[in-house]
Amino acid sequence: MEFQGERLEGQLTETLEEMDGQADEARFEDHAFNQADLQEAWGDFFDFGPWQRDTRHYQERVKAARTALEEEQRVVRRYDELLHEQDKYEKEREQATRRQEVSFQTLDEARQQFLSTLAEWYEQNEEFRLRQEERYPFHQIILDYGEGKNKGDLEQYLFPIFSRLDQVLASQVLEKQQEVKNLKETENQIAEELEEWRKKPDPQPERDPQVTDTRRLLTEAGIPCLPFYEAVDFREGVTPEARGVLEAVFMDMGILDALIVPTGELARARAILGQGADKLLVASAGKQQTIPNLNLALQVVCPQGGILSHAQQILSSISVRQDGREWFVGQDGSFSLGPVVGRARQGVRSRFIGAESRRRYKQERITELEERLGLLQSKLDDVQRGIRLLEASRERLQWEFRNLPSTGPLDLEVSEWNGATREVLLRTERLERQISLVQDQFAIVQVQRSALREKTKGLNLPLSLAKFQHAQEEMQRYEVMLARFDGLYQQWLSAKERSRALQASLEGLQEDVDYLKGELNIVEQELRGCTRLIGELKSLREREDFRKLQEEIEMIIARLRDIPEEIKHKATRKGHLEGHLLTLSTQLELDRERSLACVQNLKQAEVELQAELRFGFVIPAPSQFGEGWAAQATGEISDRLGQDVAAPSLDEALLTRRLQESVYEQRTDLLDYGLSIGEATTERSEAACRLEVTARLEGRVVTLYQLSKWIEQEIANNESLLDEADRELFEEIIMQTVGQKIRAKIYRAEEWVRNMNRLMAERDTTSGLTLHLQWKPKPAETEDELGTRELVDILKTDVSILSEEIFNQVTTHFRSQVQRAKTRLEEQDFRQSFHQTIQSVLDYRKWFEFKLFFQKTGETRRELTNRAFDRLSGGEKAMAMYIPLFSSVYSRYQAARPDSPRLISLDEAFAGVDDSNIRDMFQLMEHLGFDYIINSQILWGDYDTVSQLSICELVRPKNADYVTVIRYLWDGKYRSLLMDSLTEAATLGRIEVE
Repeated sequence: MEFQGERLEGQLTETLEEMDGQADEARFEDHAFNQADLQEAWGDFFDFGPWQRDTRHYQERVKAARTALEEEQRVVRRYDELLHEQDKYEKEREQATRRQEVSFQTLDEARQQFLSTLAEWYEQNEEFRLRQEERYPFHQIILDYGEGKNKGDLEQYLFPIFSRLDQVLASQVLEKQQEVKNLKETENQIAEELEEWRKKPDPQPERDPQVTDTRRLLTEAGIPCLPFYEAVDFREGVTPEARGVLEAVFMDMGILDALIVPTGELARARAILGQGADKLLVASAGKQQTIPNLNLALQVVCPQGGILSHAQQILSSISVRQDGREWFVGQDGSFSLGPVVGRARQGVRSRFIGAESRRRYKQERITELEERLGLLQSKLDDVQRGIRLLEASRERLQWEFRNLPSTGPLDLEVSEWNGATREVLLRTERLERQISLVQDQFAIVQVQRSALREKTKGLNLPLSLAKFQHAQEEMQRYEVMLARFDGLYQQWLSAKERSRALQASLEGLQEDVDYLKGELNIVEQELRGCTRLIGELKSLREREDFRKLQEEIEMIIARLRDIPEEIKHKATRKGHLEGHLLTLSTQLELDRERSLACVQNLKQAEVELQAELRFGFVIPAPSQFGEGWAAQATGEISDRLGQDVAAPSLDEALLTRRLQESVYEQRTDLLDYGLSIGEATTERSEAACRLEVTARLEGRVVTLYQLSKWIEQEIANNESLLDEADRELFEEIIMQTVGQKIRAKIYRAEEWVRNMNRLMAERDTTSGLTLHLQWKPKPAETEDELGTRELVDILKTDVSILSEEIFNQVTTHFRSQVQRAKTRLEEQDFRQSFHQTIQSVLDYRKWFEFKLFFQKTGETRRELTNRAFDRLSGGEKAMAMYIPLFSSVYSRYQAARPDSPRLISLDEAFAGVDDSNIRDMFQLMEHLGFDYIINSQILWGDYDTVSQLSICELVRPKNADYVTVIRYLWDGKYRSLLMDSLTEAATLGRIEVE
């Protein structure tokens, strides 16, 4: 044992020396402190727990530091890789930038080349000629081609110019075509007039159709008549000038086309003239011949008869000398016609007096019309030739526009430059991402280095991954050696303890041997005495009295063995009986108390049953409570309630909740009766509290059953009076008070609809869209009901003139409405009071329905359904929404006081509406007197239809956390910048600034 202890102690020394080397390699400084503690307790019990904890802690720190060092080296390597990639991306971006610059230079050269090509195109064009002010924007588009401008912008700029030029030519063509049409119409008119002149036997002065009809009547009456110019002719020797003067005189005097009839037919002719319109020449009766007279210049050329003599009398009665006579014709064109004195036109040629004059005038007129036809034909040829030239010019214009130089080379260069630009952007974005990654990685490196410094703080090891790996390995071996050292040390201590214990045991055993030897001698002596005693006892066993004694002894011994068991059993039995006696005594006391409680409860139950019977909820209470009343009452109650008394669902809490819910549900309908629920006011025990539903009826508190009986009785009484009550209700309330209010509201609604239609009709939209609102009455739903139109007509009629039949129709109508409303509510399981039902039936808004109609220029009015709304353009949809909206708001504001504000607000105002219609919308808001707050991304509101407007422009720089407000003022003509809010308020007249 001593050899084993020495061997273990040697192993401990070797292990400790090896641990010294490992601790030195791992720079484990706590090893020396723990070793010193061990030396102080060497050979005694030593707790290796702190040493092992220090070892594990140091090992964990070394491991964590090694991990941090590895992570630091990894992130540094990643940082170096990212820096290398950043250098690579910077070179790629520089190359892409150089390619972009070369591509842009090539694009600029292509632009200049395209401008040269355009100049040649200009020179070749005959029709598609741009004005000088139009060339600069066009050239600017070319110079910006590829930088926000493309072929579409080029065509978008040129197409309006082409349209303008083409429109000018088209307008000229239309003008020429209209001129051709007018010339042809004139040519047809002249040709028709020429044909008439050719067919006409003699020319006639212009006559009114009534005059022509009168002469037709004279002819039909058989009255000979002849116009003055046909009845006479100039005599030979009368000069053409004199002839013209005389004919002008006759024409101005109104006798050139006057009729001459025989003297005997004058009465008949005057009678016919009284029914028509014409003039008659009548010689004065009994008047002597005037000398000189018109016979000097004129002669009668009509056939012999009454007209001839009458014509001669007429010529003889007109003097050719101005000597105070009422009738004369002078050679210079002067004349006197009764009180009328005048002078005829000069330079007029004779056209009607004389057959030769009429023939000559007809030929001159035909020649004139033929010359006019020739001139018109020549002009028509010129105009048609001009149309052909204009059509050719239009074709030339279209050809020149279609032959605009191709932008293919430009597009190719733009594509190249865009590709180079995209490449630069891609390279730049990738470089920026790489720079961001480098920055992020550098931050990670800094964080990791900070973590490494924190992890290696207090570790006396160089910052080398190999050193930390070696230290970690040494600490792992150190930990194993420490565990081994702990085991060896414990074995060494055990060996020492066992050695001391064995030495002590050896000394004790020696003492025991000596003691046992003395005891052995004593036992041997006693053994010899016992042997002698056994011999003597064997001799006694042979005797009879010994056998009897032995049997008694055996019986006693057996009895003695049984007695303890019996005592134990009796004691157990006694304990059981005593416990049972105690239990029975306690149970007896409890039964006595329970019996007293049952008797008391029975008495209380009888009292409560009497109180319950007095309620009369189930059976009426007996007049006297004699013997056996309780059994009889409970029997009757059981018969009345049946099996419900034993129903398992009759839980007290459930029944209470159901009762409360039922009361709350019916409380609205029974609001006038003050329905409430509470405990009955009786002297009852707390466990037997009775919930009672009470109501107030005619100033007194009654039970629910009493209220139910009273309501049933009232219903029975009211049913007999229902018809008369209905009549009084609808006659007195509806036809008087409520009817007046309904009529007023209907009149106001109709006026509101008219105002809305007037406002909507005044809107003149660019698309010609007009909106119209109709408030249409609904038809009757059943045969017993009236249509809305018929009902409204009745309500608008004076009550005093309504017949009995009308009253009955109105009563039947509203009774049917009320019944149908109740039926509908019952089907929906919804409860509503009679007052609410009447209120719903009398809601006049449900009698009508609004329908919106629209009409475009040249189209009929149609209803604006969802399908029709979807077919409208975006601007028309917006107008269809805004115009009714503004009109409705205006109509509602009309009901307010004159000084009340009329404020509206719009979010993203007028989105999708074209500019001209937006202008009209602002005009509408101005016209309606609205104050408005609106916002928009594109609108400024500076339209000529806006008299004054405060404008706030919100400016937010990129990714800024603030918004700048720039204020403007629109005064109806100019938009000006405001420097501060006080200036704006002063300009608007809201505050004064000194």
